[in-house]
Amino acid sequence: MEKDYFLLVKFQKFLLIALFLPLLLAFTANRVDAQQNEPLLKLSKTVKLSTTECNTYEVTLTAKGNKLDRPVQTVLVIDNSSSMGSGNGSPLEYAKQAAIKFVEKFLSPASNPSGQNKVAIVTYDANAEIVSGMSNNKSLLITKIGNITKGSGTNIGAGVKKAREILQGALGGTARCDIVPNVVLLTDGVATRNANGEKCDHHSTSHNSCTRYAMEEGKKTHEIDVEVAGGNQEKRETYIYGVMITKWLGNGGELALAEDTMEQIQNTGGIHESSTGQDLSSIYESIAENMKLISKNVGTEDTVESDFTIPSDGTSVTMSENPFNRNPQATIEGGKVKWNLEEIMYKQTVNFTYKMKLKEDANLCGEQHSNKGKSSYDTYNEDAGTCERDNKDFPNVIFCIPCVTKNIEIEQGDCANEIKYKGILTENNACKDPLIETINYKWDFFVDGNNIKNIPETQLTGTSEVSEGKFDLDNQYLVKGTEVKAVLTTTINLQGGGCLTNKKEKIFTISDTGTPVLTCKSGATLEGCGTDALTNQLGNLPYSETKKTITEEQFKSAVESISNTCFIDKYEYKDSKTGTCPIAGFYASC
Repeated sequence: MEKDYFLLVKFQKFLLIALFLPLLLAFTANRVDAQQNEPLLKLSKTVKLSTTECNTYEVTLTAKGNKLDRPVQTVLVIDNSSSMGSGNGSPLEYAKQAAIKFVEKFLSPASNPSGQNKVAIVTYDANAEIVSGMSNNKSLLITKIGNITKGSGTNIGAGVKKAREILQGALGGTARCDIVPNVVLLTDGVATRNANGEKCDHHSTSHNSCTRYAMEEGKKTHEIDVEVAGGNQEKRETYIYGVMITKWLGNGGELALAEDTMEQIQNTGGIHESSTGQDLSSIYESIAENMKLISKNVGTEDTVESDFTIPSDGTSVTMSENPFNRNPQATIEGGKVKWNLEEIMYKQTVNFTYKMKLKEDANLCGEQHSNKGKSSYDTYNEDAGTCERDNKDFPNVIFCIPCVTKNIEIEQGDCANEIKYKGILTENNACKDPLIETINYKWDFFVDGNNIKNIPETQLTGTSEVSEGKFDLDNQYLVKGTEVKAVLTTTINLQGGGCLTNKKEKIFTISDTGTPVLTCKSGATLEGCGTDALTNQLGNLPYSETKKTITEEQFKSAVESISNTCFIDKYEYKDSKTGTCPIAGFYASC
């Protein structure tokens, strides 16, 4: 019975494994596929209306290092001069422990998911020696580090040169532009050997042939020449990390010289200093973290619509961490803003921010799209075996612009110098966010750029309003062809802060200058024998050969029409006659 029970339990376990193993394998495969399909950079974007500047939107393009798959090759250059000592508590022992910690972390699956990271070891005293070429054999590297012993002399230049040669050899013959070359240089003193192996004073406080040799080799290594596939030469940027043990350097000129030398060699944002070497392990671990680069030569850009401008003083870049002290500056060309950043690291977040200002005469209302942001960076195409630029789009962002519809009318009034204006304003309830708090509007009138009339600002009541009025134009502007520009400005104040100002204009050209125009009645020539006969025909205007003043009504009754009467001070008439009676008769004409 016990045997049967045991067989039953065993069968059940086998059945469970048989049922769940395919599911587990499928889940694992899907997870691996999902990880492989993850983008190198996660891109996001926001567009927010400024609460402090009118007509201003703050745009942020965010790139976050998301996927760690760039192979990294690092040379650890270790000072094993006599001053580094030996045994427990010595700087050399701390250096060896730190190098081992570095190898363990750097080659761990978390830091090396591609399995392509490699480490080389170089020591230097009076000369430089390759302890290990590029390798990903963790146990072998640790053994070789443990076997390092102290020597004599400090030939920093030779150590850096040897590291460069290793990197050139490791990178040579490959077109992989995604490999990141690094050097971690450790020293505890001033360089005491030059290019010819000659000694310099180890207590020197000013630059000499030994320190200059070290700096020259460092600068040569910042960008190394690599022979790639096909025999072509390419330049590769190398990251050099400088680490100093200051135990023997004091606080005077010797320390300053050592620091200045290392400052010229390193190119990663500054020197990592340790007083005794006890904290080298933590320094090396932090350096290993900084080597987790995601993308190189990152270009970020965005383009705004023609109704927006990009002010030059509104750009910035912020980073969650900035170990290399990068400070990329924006370039603005018309409606496009661009940044170039040397690199983005794993889990590092970089925010590229700029402002876009809505033009005051923009004709935009309601929902808008911001969808022209782009990111590009160097990448390696495994299938083609070539270096390429990978281009990705930032996601589309929808934002809303509240607005007021405005219609304008402007004309001359009954008198030529009278300007009549009318505006119909209607709040366009186009946005749920942001919400409108108040709307104000005002009128301005211009001739040749001069403000000739302004109407004080008024708050819109309700959602629609008619604003109209008139004013007298100065006689100096009452010239045919003069353009009078009416500008109706609205300011929308939004809940929570922020405002939007918009202007609409209309131009009216003066065509009537105010000169009266008289049109006579047809058949206005009169004929008769004697002035009495003419008077009878003129009605209420007696015949007179001298000027007589009459009323406007009398004048208008005697003519067909007259316009522009606003500037007429008085009405006069005078008659004239020709011929003699009864031969030809008397005539009078309008």
